[in-house]
Amino acid sequence: MPTDGQSLVVLRLEDFTDLLQKSLSSPRRRAAKGLRAPEDPVQILVNCLQPGTCLMPHRHTGRPETRYVIDGMIALLRFNDQGDVLEFVLADTGTVVTTPAGEWEMMVAMKANTTILDIITGPYNPATHKENAPFAPEENDQEAAQEYLKIIEGWLSSQAHP
Repeated sequence: MPTDGQSLVVLRLEDFTDLLQKSLSSPRRRAAKGLRAPEDPVQILVNCLQPGTCLMPHRHTGRPETRYVIDGMIALLRFNDQGDVLEFVLADTGTVVTTPAGEWEMMVAMKANTTILDIITGPYNPATHKENAPFAPEENDQEAAQEYLKIIEGWLSSQAHP
């Protein structure tokens, strides 16, 4: 055992399986595990996502956010201040996408059992971590969030795949 108060963080196949099972039974259709302490200067999170979930439009002021798709597929959208889609990417297994600091973004799960690694500078403070977009519903308003997600999914299905 380490004597310096530090230890390696290891996720094994059974940990990913457990997270995927939690995402399937979660009302929000996702589950996450943080790999760093909230006060650490870099935050790393494993997110397991199911179709029917998304991260509502939000931004991180002064901090870019990078996602690595371990398995599955996400749609990552970038918006202007009025809520118009400026660009989007369908990111599948092995893809890395970085959203610039201060940009409105939204992530949508496109395939079952999608697993991503999310990296953003810290420290993590729930009160200041992200700013929700004024043009979209709050994530905790499940009914409005699902309606908004259906609109975005319809828009995505009408687009030619980039």
